[in-house]
Amino acid sequence: MSGAHTPGPWHVGRRASSSVQDSRSYGVAACGGGNVIPLEECQANARLVAAAPLMLEALEARQAFVDHENSSRDIPRRGELPEIARAAVWREYDIKRVQLGQRAVTLRIAALAAARGESPTRNEET
Repeated sequence: MSGAHTPGPWHVGRRASSSVQDSRSYGVAACGGGNVIPLEECQANARLVAAAPLMLEALEARQAFVDHENSSRDIPRRGELPEIARAAVWREYDIKRVQLGQRAVTLRIAALAAARGESPTRNEET
């Protein structure tokens, strides 16, 4: 695939509930098949397509978390730095790890809710 996609966020059309529009209300996709696909299924397809930019962002956030996890191999081992400096490096690593992890979870919850046509809740399992 070449080129960039239409920037998000996308939403299900207000008048045509099986269409997907960008933030300017320009059409991004039409989810339907005339009388072939039932309206409820077309609307569910539109919600799923509209959630695509958020899903991409959630996947990118998860990948950033994984990349950060893998970077722990680059932290100096015992004896390579004074212990106080090594502790500071690990503290910074852990702070960033928590931030990246929270962002990945928050975006995952939001993307799933958008695809399902629900509101994200804070009580979902992380």
